[in-house]
Amino acid sequence: MSPLVSVIVPTYSRPINLIRAIESVLSQSYKHIEIIVVDDNGIGSDHQIETEKLLSEYIHKCAITYIKHSVNKNGSAARNTGFSHSKGKYICFLDDDDIFSKDKIQSQIETLEHNCDYNACYCDTVIVRKDGSKLHTHNPDNVSDVGLILSGKCYFNTSTVVFRRSCIEALDGFDEKFRRHQDYELYVRFFRNWKMIKAHNAQVIKFETVNEVAINPHKAIEYLDYFLNHFHDDIEQMPLKNEIYKYQYNTCVVRYITCGKYREAYRVYRSLLKWGTPDLYSHLKYIYHLLSRLKLYR
Repeated sequence: MSPLVSVIVPTYSRPINLIRAIESVLSQSYKHIEIIVVDDNGIGSDHQIETEKLLSEYIHKCAITYIKHSVNKNGSAARNTGFSHSKGKYICFLDDDDIFSKDKIQSQIETLEHNCDYNACYCDTVIVRKDGSKLHTHNPDNVSDVGLILSGKCYFNTSTVVFRRSCIEALDGFDEKFRRHQDYELYVRFFRNWKMIKAHNAQVIKFETVNEVAINPHKAIEYLDYFLNHFHDDIEQMPLKNEIYKYQYNTCVVRYITCGKYREAYRVYRSLLKWGTPDLYSHLKYIYHLLSRLKLYR
């Protein structure tokens, strides 16, 4: 029998996207799957009531396992709750605003079953921007250094990877102190001992959505500093250390520009210069987002 795969879907504040995500799992070519939806809205909240109503048919048909947090915790806690209720030999996480391509799980499980030296399998991503344009990522065939991810040379998110269950157990799940960069913190600890391989016939489709740090870039800096400080010793030992700092703070510069906070953008830009000057592409991104904002408010 094909090994059981547990797909854990944490959800918070956007139930309308959740149906799209669940349907992408139910439509998989690989069929030996359990779907665990963890509602992190808090029992009795408007979003929790709406979520449960939308999922009522799936719950009634036992197509999913539906678990409610009594209060909002965070994405890390929701993923850990889902894992604690899972039974699969393989574990994957699906953000509620992402979807899987039809053969994603089939391709990743076949890859792991035939490559026992690897403990997780990732894939490429198609990012669908708000204007409808698409960006296709092209990751290398295997990754054994988390620095490639932290420096932006690979693009992963929590929906991209399938893990062997034994790895999540050994790592004791996600660190619930992280309200953002939960995937980064898990990857840093994962790559201390293991490596990942790529499945070529698999994709995650990620839709750009508004989130907390898009609205409040100050939070992006706060969460980033927490992550970088927590893993300071790991990052200092990485060959791509400077590239990591440049890439991470560069994303914050772009967020500030997008929100029209130009003074703050300049302050972060000045700070990242200690790790080297951003490349031409980064400066072109600054100009693009600046012109887009100026055009928006003309």
